[in-house]
Amino acid sequence: MSTIKSACAIIGAIIGAGFASGKEIYEYFAKFGFASIFFMLPLFFCFYFFIKTLLDLGLKQNNIHITQINTNILATKNSFPVFNAFMFITFLILCSAMNSAMVALIKTYIHNASLVLVYGIIIVASVWISRLSLNNLSRIATVLIPIIIAAIVFCCVFCYTTDGLYLSTNNSILLAPMTVDYSAQNIFLSSLTIIEIGKASNKTQSKKIALTVSLILSVLVLMCILCFLTNPNLGEYNLPFVEIAKSISPAFSILFGFVMLFSVLTTYASSITSLKAYFNGNKKYNKPILMYALIVLLSLLNFGAIIEYLYPLIGIFGVIYIFHCRKFCKMG
Repeated sequence: MSTIKSACAIIGAIIGAGFASGKEIYEYFAKFGFASIFFMLPLFFCFYFFIKTLLDLGLKQNNIHITQINTNILATKNSFPVFNAFMFITFLILCSAMNSAMVALIKTYIHNASLVLVYGIIIVASVWISRLSLNNLSRIATVLIPIIIAAIVFCCVFCYTTDGLYLSTNNSILLAPMTVDYSAQNIFLSSLTIIEIGKASNKTQSKKIALTVSLILSVLVLMCILCFLTNPNLGEYNLPFVEIAKSISPAFSILFGFVMLFSVLTTYASSITSLKAYFNGNKKYNKPILMYALIVLLSLLNFGAIIEYLYPLIGIFGVIYIFHCRKFCKMG
């Protein structure tokens, strides 16, 4: 149960709006065609290696705040090193993406909803979510993640068909770097959650947790890719799986709307907790009102644009960060 609880917490931090809506899977894999299927095994190994690295980091630095861990990794005496600065930016992007996804989701189901009212509700929810502890997030994720996974699987299975199989392999040369970028981006954005779980784990548990999370995520990504390959027109939508849910039945559409909301909230909770945690030790930067204002402003960007243009940049930095973490673990 400890392994399952920890795995659910990590998966909950990863399966946000981008994953649960299918948009993320389309942009990174499915749009390159049939060749993307063959990159699921490399994706599994990337997930496992990156997760295990951060769990090991947490195990080695089990009593140190994340800002100090980053200082140690960079071997610098600055109180606010470059890794923390980049992490703030990336978690700000993720929080904004989740914010934007909630707006898109509400507008999908309630077309005439007032944006002022929507953003007001989201800000209130953000304040409440930011006060949750990692233990509370883990308990919530343990209940919600199986439901979210089941709903995604159901959407995928429902839309499978051999009528419009998309066999094109356009620009498939990009799949190798995209696979590394995608796994690094997701693991980096979940880094605080993973490191904190690593602090409470041993080496054997770390291997089990990394294996469980990597296997579940890789199988889910494969199922989503097959869904897009048989229905390539789905890639045109901001929330592709919501469109599938609508085509199944009105009742399931509403149910999936709540599933999407839950998946957004689990990742949003992790990301906003991470965003806040990096500044708890720096009173100069600990300004919640400014943090929420920045989240709202950046979320005014289109949800699809955030995933397509900003997420890959996070992945590049994620690779650099995890490389330094691995190097630091070996030195220690």
